Amino acid sequence: MSLKQAIIKGIAAHGLWKAKLRLGIEKGRSEISSQDASQDNLCELGQWLYSEGLENYHHDDHYHKVKTLHASMHKVAGQTVHYIEEGDLEKAEEMLTRDGVLDNASLELVMAMRAWEESST
Repeated sequence: MSLKQAIIKGIAAHGLWKAKLRLGIEKGRSEISSQDASQDNLCELGQWLYSEGLENYHHDDHYHKVKTLHASMHKVAGQTVHYIEEGDLEKAEEMLTRDGVLDNASLELVMAMRAWEESST
C-alpha cells in the first residue's frame, strides 16, 4: 500500500472509530474493550505503521510523529471506552465533544498525517 493510500485509509478509519464510540455512548456499551481500544497496533493504520510503514519510513520524522500521535490517540480512546464500560457516559461524551481530549488527539493525528502526505508529493 502506498503512503497516500495508508493515510487516506487511516483518516477514514479513525473517523469511523469516533462514530463507533459515539454509538457506544448512545447504547451505553462498546463493541470493543477498553484494553483493545488502547492498543495502537490492532487497527488497520496501526498494523501498517508497525509493518510496511516501519519498514519503508522508519527514517522519516513524519512517520515517528504520526506513530506517536496514533499511540496517544488510542490511549485516549481506551480511556473513553473505559468510561463507557463503567457507565460514566457523561465523561465519555466529554472526551468526544469538540475540543474534548479525544477530539483534539484525533485532530492532531489527522493534521500530522496530512502534513506527511503533503511532504511526500
